Amino acid sequence: MSKVSIIVPVYNVEAFLKECVDSILSQSYADFELILVDDGSTDGSGTLCDAYAYDERVQVIHKANGGLSSARNAGMDRAVGDLFMFVDSDDYILPNALEILLSAQKETKADVVVADYFGEKVKPQSSRRTKPRLFTPKQALKRILQEKMNTSACAKLYKAALFQDIRFPEGLIYEDYATIPKVIGAAKSIAYTHACVYYYRPNPKSITGVTFSAKRMDYFTVAEMVKNYLQKEHETLIPWANLRDTRYAISFYMQVAKSGFTDESIEEFLIDYIRKNIFQYCFKTRYSILSKAYGILIALSPQLARKQMRK
Repeated sequence: MSKVSIIVPVYNVEAFLKECVDSILSQSYADFELILVDDGSTDGSGTLCDAYAYDERVQVIHKANGGLSSARNAGMDRAVGDLFMFVDSDDYILPNALEILLSAQKETKADVVVADYFGEKVKPQSSRRTKPRLFTPKQALKRILQEKMNTSACAKLYKAALFQDIRFPEGLIYEDYATIPKVIGAAKSIAYTHACVYYYRPNPKSITGVTFSAKRMDYFTVAEMVKNYLQKEHETLIPWANLRDTRYAISFYMQVAKSGFTDESIEEFLIDYIRKNIFQYCFKTRYSILSKAYGILIALSPQLARKQMRK
């Protein structure tokens, strides 16, 4: 039987941590270790982590605050399982999540198993077992770039060996997008199941969920990292990466306009990026008509676009 290392980074989530940990400890598949990484919490989260140490499957790491990537990396450094799974501490997994993921892995022999997730705004497509589909790395990467497969580190099962030379980048947000394409690329095959195993709870205090800030531009730093990787391994996928990035540029400009954020260098960067890619974006993607319309408006008249978006 395969041993799974479940890594949970913890930072000031006292209100949700018990639901998360209890959902893991009640799994129908029992051969796992749970690594709780207290990333310098200032509420009662660290104490609550320690309260679970009575279970021999639970390890607790306390460390200075270093962010999500730092906490995940610390958990991987301690992990001994053949397989990894990441769960964020304000989310939870269904009781048979590991069983479903492991069943798909056993059936397909895939290095990575991707499942669906659900939440307050995302309804579960299926709660039952479904026959997994198998993809090559290039096929899976294309689906990620087309946003048909999520880039979250969560709701997935990985062979631990894939992370031997891969770590989450510290100091950046959008760390999953920086990391998961490389992990997918290192795999021999990727299985995808429509079964929902993971509950995602939107965090209104998340830096990606609040009013626009300059930190959001980390996305384009990460996007360049992804394209540098693709240049070496899957060059033909770069146009799809550019289209994905164009959608983000349009979305960011809309957020900039609506929030009243002002930074000329950021605005100029976004406008320039949209102008360079808007033709391909409009004619070679399935993105919404509204997104395309705003993209065209931004490219032709950024000032008018700002006025329209503030209405």
